[in-house]
Amino acid sequence: MEANKLQTVDKGVSFIDALNVAIAKERSMCLATGDQKLKKVAESLKVQCFGTIKLIEILIEEKLITISEGVNCLNELRNNSKR
Repeated sequence: MEANKLQTVDKGVSFIDALNVAIAKERSMCLATGDQKLKKVAESLKVQCFGTIKLIEILIEEKLITISEGVNCLNELRNNSKR
């Protein structure tokens, strides 16, 4: 699916977000996003999604960051949350 078509289908999705979904779908990849609207759009197209917390968990499991660094990331997310 082209990004332009996806953006037309859901006007609340930016062109860049639509492009990311289109690429993930075309390449059978997962999409990491904290944007709930984008997640719904991606999942409606059968694109697997996960959020920021899951991404941090994966980074820890793969030993790309330490548990302490992961906790710091989570604290930053909490402190900078707009919600």
